[in-house]
Formats: sequence, C-alpha cells, structure tokens
Amino acid sequence: MPELQNLAAFLMADGCEFLTGQTIAVDGGANLVQRRIVQRAVQVGRREWARAREAIKAQTEKDKSQRSV
Repeated sequence: MPELQNLAAFLMADGCEFLTGQTIAVDGGANLVQRRIVQRAVQVGRREWARAREAIKAQTEKDKSQRSV
C-alpha cells in the first residue's frame, strides 16, 4: 500500500494541479520485471547475431581463399 499512499500524496501536491490525461501504473514493479525480460531477450538476440556475423565472416574468408589461386 505504500505505492498508493505515495501516489495519493503526489496527486494532492501543489505542483500536480495541471497533471491531466495521464495513466499511472501501480503494479508492484511488474513493469520493471517485464522490461528485464525483454532486455534479456534482446541480449540473447545480440549474442546470436554476433555468432551469425562471425560465421558469415568465416565463410566469406573461406570463399575468398578458394577464389584466390
């Protein structure tokens, strides 16, 4: 419940009177967890792309060496 208390205090603050049309997620940190999952997926993807680039470079070098006689 501290999240709701903090949100209520924020919304009642003087500087918040012009806040309109906002969606404020109070989800216990689920949004942060989901971001981490996506970041891990991107990192795995980056590793896979790095492996693919290395395989392509190796094949390119092999092809070049066969053409150079």
